[in-house]
Amino acid sequence: MRTLLIAMALVLTGCDIAVGSDELPVGTAPITKELALPPAFNQVVIIGDSIMSVSFDSERGPNYTGTVAHRLAAMEYKVANMSRGGGTIKEFYQSKGWGAVNYVLRGPTAIVIELGWNDSSGRSTIEEFEQMYIGIISNIEVKSPDQETFCFVPIVAAYRYDTLTAEGSSRADYREVVRKIAAAGHCTLIDTEGWLSESLVNDGYHLPDGLHPGDYAQELMANGIVEALTAGRGMR
Repeated sequence: MRTLLIAMALVLTGCDIAVGSDELPVGTAPITKELALPPAFNQVVIIGDSIMSVSFDSERGPNYTGTVAHRLAAMEYKVANMSRGGGTIKEFYQSKGWGAVNYVLRGPTAIVIELGWNDSSGRSTIEEFEQMYIGIISNIEVKSPDQETFCFVPIVAAYRYDTLTAEGSSRADYREVVRKIAAAGHCTLIDTEGWLSESLVNDGYHLPDGLHPGDYAQELMANGIVEALTAGRGMR
């Protein structure tokens, strides 16, 4: 019930939220509308962590008006953002968070799972991560033939990827698990490899704190997701 209430409180729609580039402070990335193609899906459900729940800015700090969800809403998608800071695959699985997802599913829907950073910080073993990731996907009800689940590879950051957890896995290993799950046919892959170059990661704008996307990176992610939703349509 707690998960459901949180999820419903975060439901956004393109109709009842007015979001535009004039609402973002000068110097931040405007919300792109040029990519507003005829939507392959009329709804996007995002299951994520702080990467998707908040936009970071070196001057303003955390803000909630420039996130991927708001940018997709500006493109006239209906968006249910079920992301929260500190979120993990393990927590979402153990709380049966798919119940909230199943509740809001309506018509052609893209479900985007963006989780893994916090799991790779030692909160889930790599075996738990893979098993529970697949478990979440398998528990999401198929309510429409036009429903599709997308697995989002955690974005790169200014962190070492060869650092091992206590059980011997690296951050890079967790990213590979997401690719493995998609390759096995459980979901359609959104591979973020190459989205952020080393120079962008360290420019102080895209990832102001070295991990959390600022407005420029949120814009980049929103555009990448729209392209993936369009290209992934009917691929499974």
